[in-house]
Amino acid sequence: MRLLKKNDKANKMFNEMKNIKSLWEKFGLCARRAGNPAISWLYQQRTILRRSPLMHIWN
Repeated sequence: MRLLKKNDKANKMFNEMKNIKSLWEKFGLCARRAGNPAISWLYQQRTILRRSPLMHIWN
């Protein structure tokens, strides 16, 4: 029973964003475990970005 057919597209996009975010988080954790400096640096940049107001869509 789907009542919000109109919002299906938006919901799908939102879920994709969440999936991308969790994938990136797993990726970052793996990189940190592996100790790859370049990737862990990228991950740190993203965590810093996450705190900035411009990146509110990621939260």
